[in-house]
Amino acid sequence: MLANICQLSIAKLDRALEALAETGLIYRRGTLPHVVYTFKHALVQEAAYDSLLKSNRQQFHLRIAQILEAPLSGHPDHPPELLAHHYTQSAQITKAIPLWQRAGEQAWARVALREAIAHFQRGLELVHQLGPSVERDEYELSIRELLHAAWASFRGWAVPEVTENAAATVELAKRRGKVDSLLIGLFGLSASAFTQGRIAESLDWAERMLGEGKDAKENDLEILGHRACMYSHFFHGELLEARRHSEQLLARYRPEHSNRWLQLTGQDMQTSVGVWSSHWTWMLGYPDDAAKIAEETVDQARRVGHVFNLCFALIRSSDVFHYRGELDRLAERIREADTLAREQSIPLIYNMLVPPLEGIAQINNGQFSEGISSLRRGIERWISLGGHLLNPYLKSFIAEAMAFEGDVEGALHVIEECLQQIERQGWEERVHLAEVLRLKGWILARQNRLKEAERELYASLKWARQQQAKSWELRTSITLAQVLARSGKRVSALETLSTVYDWFSQGFATRDLREAKALLEELGY
Repeated sequence: MLANICQLSIAKLDRALEALAETGLIYRRGTLPHVVYTFKHALVQEAAYDSLLKSNRQQFHLRIAQILEAPLSGHPDHPPELLAHHYTQSAQITKAIPLWQRAGEQAWARVALREAIAHFQRGLELVHQLGPSVERDEYELSIRELLHAAWASFRGWAVPEVTENAAATVELAKRRGKVDSLLIGLFGLSASAFTQGRIAESLDWAERMLGEGKDAKENDLEILGHRACMYSHFFHGELLEARRHSEQLLARYRPEHSNRWLQLTGQDMQTSVGVWSSHWTWMLGYPDDAAKIAEETVDQARRVGHVFNLCFALIRSSDVFHYRGELDRLAERIREADTLAREQSIPLIYNMLVPPLEGIAQINNGQFSEGISSLRRGIERWISLGGHLLNPYLKSFIAEAMAFEGDVEGALHVIEECLQQIERQGWEERVHLAEVLRLKGWILARQNRLKEAERELYASLKWARQQQAKSWELRTSITLAQVLARSGKRVSALETLSTVYDWFSQGFATRDLREAKALLEELGY
């Protein structure tokens, strides 16, 4: 290959290389024909490269690329980024751009996220050197569609890079009349607003996306719209509406298209539905069904075989087990996700999503200081990337641990921070509002402020019933019954708790239902 590039005979090339080796500028290892030459130092290589005229350098790069691409080059498996580099350096931009995209796609498939982003961005840099044209816009759109999922998997949807990429995609898609690309851009904007904690605002984007998908009569676009609506309605606290969108999504979904959704969103659609379905199924009062869905979702993610998708399934479906009070099952999933993420270099998982769950487990085990530290570490890292989703719920555990340690005033301050984010206009992350209000009532009761505690607990009960969230209603009813009993209102306590307890038909081995049963027996049920 080197002889072809230099346009020398093998004999002349060997003599020239030998002469260079004698000067000490290059080193030789091995014997002919299996010999490897290296420069004495990187600075020698740099000086040699810089001594060439720019036009000559470009010609050499072009010749190398052409030889590598030749059918008889002897290098059939050369990586696309090698070809892309040589075509870039030879100023063959339109040849280099698709190769950078292919290199990014291959890195993405290996979950080499940092590498994938670097390749996609290198392709975009070259796109920006082209003059305005349809071809130029097509190049940019095809790269941006892939880049937003890579960024999301690497650092999360909340980072500015995702928002900027999505906005550019929307602008390009409108200019070119590309409905498919428009919806991808809108999804990015919705997901970005969503993970930044702006739930109500994300719902506006999601509904616009679904509407445009229906107008275009594009099945894939409707699927994406239903997914976004499912997420936004769930975190807005509208559990049944979220479930309705999930059903419509699955009715349109085809498993053979799973790779498409992995590329566009970083997750398989069935995994996304399964994860959050396990949450709302528990909240709606079916703890055993929720655990079954969580198990099936992880199994399905294993079959898909994409590491980020599996880590996401392990992390977010594990929440069901801390809802149920099963810390061993929670810990098992945390460990697996953490190990996989570290092996595959996915910092979003091991830096930001794992520590809060470790903190929750520690607090449930009575390790309050350790739990607070783990939760704060994960939350701070998440906020550093612009993420605020789930922070009210996670911070409520910090408040609970602080109260157990005796810092009741500090705990109430943290709870107020949670409520401020929930009530913030355009944000309104209400899915865990009942639990946050319950904890506020519980903390007030620890200060013997029983009337204030009752007020907060009845507000929690009202919201849980509005959601039809029987599990939140049960948990609040336990705390409320304890407060009422302390105030001498045993009949009201018994009536409040027995009504919701009698509704349940499963999950009697879980922590909340066992605690409810014990309290009912104490109250004379």
